Order: sequence, then structure tokens, then C-alpha cells
Amino acid sequence: MTDTANNMAHAQPETAEAQHAQTIGTLTEKWGWEALSTGFTAIPNALFYYLKRRRATPMERLVLLHLLRYWWRPGEWPYPSKRALAEEIGCGEKTVRRALAGLEKHGLIEIIERRREYDRNETNLYSLAPLVANLGHLAVAQMVEQNPERALILFPENLIVQGYQDKLRRQQFPEEWQREWDASWDRAIEMYGLP
Repeated sequence: MTDTANNMAHAQPETAEAQHAQTIGTLTEKWGWEALSTGFTAIPNALFYYLKRRRATPMERLVLLHLLRYWWRPGEWPYPSKRALAEEIGCGEKTVRRALAGLEKHGLIEIIERRREYDRNETNLYSLAPLVANLGHLAVAQMVEQNPERALILFPENLIVQGYQDKLRRQQFPEEWQREWDASWDRAIEMYGLP
């Protein structure tokens, strides 16, 4: 494959639908259609860094990965039973309960108790909103550390709000990027009411 053809094959799709199709195609190439036919769970790499940073135990990490398996749509939080999680993982319900409590203590999930009529318990709802909110901030911070030029292009307003502008200003960027930075800075000041 020529360099041009290779670059075109790895170019970013222009629409969300095209990006979705490209992602499914890549996953199918990696795993094969048969393996994916029972479903799959997409997990951002930033999650693994975040779990390490929060010092989550191996069991907490495993329970969280299994919770993610039950999270199908944005805003519709998973609600598997502790028994189901324990059976899937191969441990006791008490171990799962401790891991869930640890995940909540770390600020990774929020456990929401649900009740039926006549005071019977339903399975808990596990909100991943705290994880999702914090994961984005960590991903941006990590990108600033590893590749500030890319971070400047992808998240200029986000970086400003998070206080990384001084660090980025100390980096040597091409003049074109500095102009983009200045325009982004002006937009962020207006958008977020910064001084």
C-alpha cells in the first residue's frame, strides 16, 4: 500500500455514522465477526490510567469492567444484581459488595438503591456519571503531559478552563498554532466568563 493510500485508509471519517462504521470494521478485522456477534464493550484507554491513579484494587477494577458490560446507552445506568456479577466473576457476593463500596468511595460510581412496592428491593442502579465526568478531565491532562501540541488542537477551551494554559504557553509551537491558541483563548474568555 502506498503512503497516500495508507494515510487515506487511516483518515478520520467525516460523519459520526462513518466513524461508527470504521470502528466496527476495525473491530471485526481484529476479533472476527463470530467473536463480536455476541456483543462487545468499548472502553477508553483513559479508564485504565484512571483506575491506576485512583488506586482501585484488582477486584474493584474487575467489577467495574463487568458493570460496563451492562451499560448499553448513555444515561441509562447498569443495574445487574450482585449475584449476577459474582457468578460472572467467580467470587462471592460479599466480595462484589466490598468492591462496589470501594468504587463508590473512590468516586468512580454512585450506587442508587431502588425499591419496589411493598418495600421489596430491586437491584441497585450504578451511575457511572462520576467516572465519565472525571475520565474526560484525566484524559485531557494526560494528553497535555504526553502530547501538548495535539492537546492544544483538540481541546483548547477545555485546557484553558482546566488551567493548563501556562504550561502550554511555555511550549514552542508554530506561529499558526499560536494564532489558533489566541483565538481559542478569546472564545473561552467569552464562553466561560474568565477574567
